[in-house]
Amino acid sequence: MKNRKKQTPDNAFREALEENIQGSRHAIKFIVQFVSALLKVRTSNLVKIANAFETEVDKDSVYRHVQRFLKNANAVSIDYLQLLKAGGKLKLLIDRTEWKFGRAWINILTLSVAYKNVAIPVLWKVMSHKGNATAFEHKAISKRFVAEFGGHRILRIYADREFGSYELFSYLLESRIDFHIRLKTSHKTGGNSALCRRRHVSADRTADDYLRQSISS
Repeated sequence: MKNRKKQTPDNAFREALEENIQGSRHAIKFIVQFVSALLKVRTSNLVKIANAFETEVDKDSVYRHVQRFLKNANAVSIDYLQLLKAGGKLKLLIDRTEWKFGRAWINILTLSVAYKNVAIPVLWKVMSHKGNATAFEHKAISKRFVAEFGGHRILRIYADREFGSYELFSYLLESRIDFHIRLKTSHKTGGNSALCRRRHVSADRTADDYLRQSISS
């Protein structure tokens, strides 16, 4: 009986990537090494990640390769949804994370897929300013998902008060995309605040009805 080749985690990961990535075999091998190193060091420090690579290549060369990879210089494209085996309609979350690194502000707008109680970013934009994203940016990242994966894949979009913009609401309503987005109590719908509207919602009309009516009018 022939001995079967032992299946290692790296081999399994590489096989999964080969089915869901557009890139060279060298690029796929590098991604496997990068993820393995990242899991070992549990930090985003590129020097430590490069040092954790299991390779005989000079560490400085690995470090420069990591930098080129993160800039996507080789134009590698990964189908994240296929890689996750996330079929059917998806719950999407729009959020923003911001922190200060030295004197520089890092501000990232993300669109994530809710997958097994974990939010996995599939689209993001690094913004050049600190503070809230603009209404145009809210709409743009939603349109990117529709363009790349199709609006039929969206079950619902969730977001916090920061994303309660007229532009985003209008786009989602016109595209017939369901959404649950929190409103500030001062948000005006039909001349009254959202808090006042909520207090006076009748049994046969929901707050969403009022919102749609005020946007369409």
